[in-house]
Amino acid sequence: MTQLKPRKKPYPPINIGTSFMLIIFIVLCLVVFSVLSLSSTWKDYQYSKENSLRTQEYYDASNQAEEKLASIDSILVDSSSTAICIQKLKQLDGITVSEIDSDTTESSLLIEFQIPINDTENLYVALSNKPYANQNYTILSWSQKSTTEWSGHQKLPVLGSHSK
Repeated sequence: MTQLKPRKKPYPPINIGTSFMLIIFIVLCLVVFSVLSLSSTWKDYQYSKENSLRTQEYYDASNQAEEKLASIDSILVDSSSTAICIQKLKQLDGITVSEIDSDTTESSLLIEFQIPINDTENLYVALSNKPYANQNYTILSWSQKSTTEWSGHQKLPVLGSHSK
């Protein structure tokens, strides 16, 4: 008589190799997400650093404009006539003065100057010597102006595009 061999037990549906591969996959996913998070954090840091620098540059230019505004204000207060006022204002560095014809008997002055913010922008200030509220002048414009010319023909690099 032949003896029957004992039947081997079937392998479990999940063996040790499969669970090890699952752990490797989970660790790999965690590493990828941590690298993406680090990359995003680095970009945010760079952006906030650039933003902080731009803000500091603007406030420095604004402070210089306020100092120039204070000297213009003292000239407007001290000057007895428009001609003397124009003469004193033209002695200040970087100030353009022109007369504006108005409907009233007095002509008003347009006082303009620019303060550099950085290599590509200036702070443009325009005033009128007409009093407003408790000031001896009216601010007509206080704005940032670009010093570079914008060209609409610049192309952005897009993934898969080839520059020719």
